[in-house]
Amino acid sequence: VPGGFVGAAHRKKNFVAGSTSIDDEKGHGSHCAGLIASRNFQHAVGIAKSCRLYVGKITDTLHNPSVPVMLEAIRWAAGLDTDGPQDIDIISMSCGSLLNMPDMKPVIDQAISKGKILVFSIGNRDPESLPAGGNFPALFDNVISVGAVDFENQFQNYSYQSPNLTIACP
Repeated sequence: VPGGFVGAAHRKKNFVAGSTSIDDEKGHGSHCAGLIASRNFQHAVGIAKSCRLYVGKITDTLHNPSVPVMLEAIRWAAGLDTDGPQDIDIISMSCGSLLNMPDMKPVIDQAISKGKILVFSIGNRDPESLPAGGNFPALFDNVISVGAVDFENQFQNYSYQSPNLTIACP
């Protein structure tokens, strides 16, 4: 398994219609999972190398995640659906929309009421064309929103900056 995730993926589900592979064609989800759970002791080790990963695939090379797909994945990960795992503590997604997603707020609130911690990317932007702001669901209250800084703690010009931003990392 790429990145040293042997034994890390406890349960997997593909939410992308027409896709049969759980593989991460874009690589971003694997990168984020590696920061958390890599067990590759010859190189970098994740910050929570003993955790169990639950992988929910919501995008592939042909599809960006739609709101219904994101909702289905959050409901599954939060254990709000009967087939969803009940023992997930943290739900993390690196996607969103510049448009407010009112259908998502009640689902996020339900997940939070079950004690789940939700982490979302504040989003990337084209610094030449898009204003400061951020992506939903990272802009909702009671979630952790993550942006990007460089190694000198300066915001990357492509990362949204917002008063709702919880943390920024290199």
